[in-house]
Amino acid sequence: MSLLVAGQEVDAARASINKRLQELTVLTSAVVRFDAPEVRTWESAVSQTIEQYFRPGTTPYQRFFQFRFIRFGSSSAADQYYQEQYQSAVVRARADLIAVLNHLMEDAHSLIRDSDGSATPEKSTKRVFVVHGHDTQLRDRVEILLHRGGLEPVILANEPNRGRTLIDKFMEHASEAQAAVVLLTGDDRGCARSAIDALPLKSKAVALLRPRARQNVVFELGYFAAKLGKARVIAVCDSKVEIPSDYSGVLYLTADASLEATLVRELHALDLPIDPTRAMPK
Repeated sequence: MSLLVAGQEVDAARASINKRLQELTVLTSAVVRFDAPEVRTWESAVSQTIEQYFRPGTTPYQRFFQFRFIRFGSSSAADQYYQEQYQSAVVRARADLIAVLNHLMEDAHSLIRDSDGSATPEKSTKRVFVVHGHDTQLRDRVEILLHRGGLEPVILANEPNRGRTLIDKFMEHASEAQAAVVLLTGDDRGCARSAIDALPLKSKAVALLRPRARQNVVFELGYFAAKLGKARVIAVCDSKVEIPSDYSGVLYLTADASLEATLVRELHALDLPIDPTRAMPK
């Protein structure tokens, strides 16, 4: 166990890390310099958060205690180089801090105590599987919202492999999910072969190709629709992406500026223990 806290203090730890993530969003702006005061302030704040809630020697502690985006001094001749290094470090820090949130939730909810003090695996009612393609920005946006609202997002790539095949890993984590959010983004292009065969000039075929979700996303959409029932599967679609024909007619959310509000509404309607006030971006 990497946590130093338990009970209600876990919620405080999650809130503190979410706050650091929100602050980090501001630091991704291209106008923020690597040597700006707010950068130093954030580095100190994230170090204090990690020191307060995680044990020394654990992965979160080693990654963020006494944290620095870059560890070399300023020089006017190298400003552009330092700025590029800083921008890359911000992106890595954001991904790593999301991983810390996952680490926290695994520790906090993996075990409960029986009356005799023995440890028993906990059946979580908060797990929401996030199915995604190549749009990592949209994936992170949904993951952070779920964390803020007190749920446990499951991102397959963030889970340990433990020598399993990919399908075994998916089936194990999918079996624990109470709902699924499926992100259908236009990462692939395709069309019916008959449409191409009908063209007199095959060079024109590219004009027929339509945005489609990745094959794994379509597969997992069907899996969760069968396992959980389509009412517990929330599809989020790009405006131009082609919807799988068997799923045609099912209402879906649009990946636009209103996504957070509509996603919170849908999760709340499923009786998941989400806190709408905390989930919404400030």
